[in-house]
Amino acid sequence: MIRVGRAIPKLLSNAEIDRIRHEFMMYAVETIDQSWYIKNKYHDSDGVGSPHRVPIKIDMIRAVQKSKLVYNQEQLSLKSLADRKKEQSEKHEHTNEEMKKLIDRENQLLSKQKGLHDKKKKTQLLVGEGRQRLDNALKKSGYYIDAQTANVLIGAGDEQVKLISDELFKITDELLKIQSKRKNVLSQIQNKKQKMTTTANDQF
Repeated sequence: MIRVGRAIPKLLSNAEIDRIRHEFMMYAVETIDQSWYIKNKYHDSDGVGSPHRVPIKIDMIRAVQKSKLVYNQEQLSLKSLADRKKEQSEKHEHTNEEMKKLIDRENQLLSKQKGLHDKKKKTQLLVGEGRQRLDNALKKSGYYIDAQTANVLIGAGDEQVKLISDELFKITDELLKIQSKRKNVLSQIQNKKQKMTTTANDQF
């Protein structure tokens, strides 16, 4: 029919011829024995394509089930380990940020501490100059103005030294706290690394 349709012009359209061809192929697959159109059929040594020839026993089924169970457990363990690593990585990143902030703050305080020490040194020189003027004024009579100037210098210097000392004490106290925090953070990092290593070893 297909040959006739192609041979006689305008008897059938190309779409109709293709439809008839497809219908015939479906009919052939359903009704005609495969040996008519399949000359050689490949059979491999593993039995692929011939499941009906493989003997099925309860031991084989149990072995497959056990293998599947072991595989699932391994996958769950790997996923759990990956999740823990991700969580530890996020915590480690947060810890690094915290450590960076502590180091930055410590550097700021150390710089401020150095500046205060320099300021204190200059103030002490000012006080020393005031005391020297006072001594000179006391040794000579009639130098009341120098004595007053010396007292002003000494008073201002002593007050400045007191303020600087108080601020230095606060900075030192804050530095000690920061160093303590850094020590705790480093200890936590080491404990987490040790815990991750132990967990990874236990998984395998």
